[in-house]
Amino acid sequence: MSTIDSPITMGITLSTAGNYTSPLTITSTGAVHSTGNAIYGPAGTAWTVANSGVIGADQNGILLKTGGLVDNTNLISAGFSGIEIDGAAGTVMNSGTIQGGGTSGITLGAGGTVANYVYGFIYGNAQGVRVAGAAGTLTNSGTISGGIGAFLAADGTVSNSGTILGNIGVFLAAGGTVTNSGRIASTGSSGTGVYLKVGGTVTNHGLIAATVGSSGDGVRLVAGGAVTNNGSIVGSFQGVDLLVGGLVNNLAFGVIQGGYGVTSLGGVTTIVNAGRISGTSFSGVYLDSGTIIDSGIIDGSNGIAVAFGTGGSNLLVLEPGYKLYGIAVGGGPAVSDTLQLAGSSRGTVANIGTQFVNFDTVTIAAGADWTVAGSNTIAGGITLAAGATLGVAGTIAAAGTAVLLSINDVLRLESGWALQGTVAG
Repeated sequence: MSTIDSPITMGITLSTAGNYTSPLTITSTGAVHSTGNAIYGPAGTAWTVANSGVIGADQNGILLKTGGLVDNTNLISAGFSGIEIDGAAGTVMNSGTIQGGGTSGITLGAGGTVANYVYGFIYGNAQGVRVAGAAGTLTNSGTISGGIGAFLAADGTVSNSGTILGNIGVFLAAGGTVTNSGRIASTGSSGTGVYLKVGGTVTNHGLIAATVGSSGDGVRLVAGGAVTNNGSIVGSFQGVDLLVGGLVNNLAFGVIQGGYGVTSLGGVTTIVNAGRISGTSFSGVYLDSGTIIDSGIIDGSNGIAVAFGTGGSNLLVLEPGYKLYGIAVGGGPAVSDTLQLAGSSRGTVANIGTQFVNFDTVTIAAGADWTVAGSNTIAGGITLAAGATLGVAGTIAAAGTAVLLSINDVLRLESGWALQGTVAG
């Protein structure tokens, strides 16, 4: 155990005996300045450093070669990394300032844990926090900033209630979990708020944004994964981008907004929406193939709320309370497109055939109660599952059977009803 309580103008090396042993404490009156590494912990020991003073270095502020722990409450500033811990898992706790001018504010080369507290600030020119070599855990309630705010090269967990900034705010390269109740934002003109390269999950109750320039994605999942949102996810180009499918669950207070609200250009995607998904330049949702279950609002500024592609079978499920501002378009004759009316309370839908285009099958789910209003042209008619109720308050025109009933169904003919086709069942 050793203490530094006055300025030192050369780098020091930790050892198991001598002047600078572990744990090393630098008091508020202490300082270490060096043209090389300010504090060096050689391989073979997991060193501990507690800093309440000032550490400055042209290279690394603190470099520990076989794991260890650093607790910083004041200032560490370096030309390379503010703190680098290699060789074994490291732990960094920060409520002060850690800066790395050349690489990262904090680098953990063999995994470990970073906790950045309320008044903590971490900056790195390349990455604010970089964890590689093994799984990492980052908990942030302060501010982290860098070219990439937080980069985890192996599996890991990011929990943010503070602010994380970067051209990419959070980048998980090998899967993991991001939980956000604070702010994660891209500062670049073509950046991403949260980027998951190999699956993983994002849970958001705060703000995830990439709004600088015209090419930003709020959340981008490259190889599947899941997004649960009860906050705001905003991208100048895409709110949520799923390259090969995945799951988006947008809860009642959730807002997802972008030029496209949600896109998936491949794979099978499921979107459950009880909040709002908005396309400010294009459609609210575009899926190459998959399922949308909507009890909230989906709008597209190009007049298309929902668009499906030709990658496989498509299903649009409407629940009472849904609102589509714009039409819904199925993938067309090359694939199967189904419109299903579901839910536990009574709903109303209108103008199937013009508001809902290219849906070759229309069904009412078991126990659901729906009124069909307006003018509806449905080549295959409407099929009711057992215990369903269909109210007709407009025109249903079909080539053959307009309504196909099952066991314990109810057909309710309301004012203005007209059926062009037969009723069977």
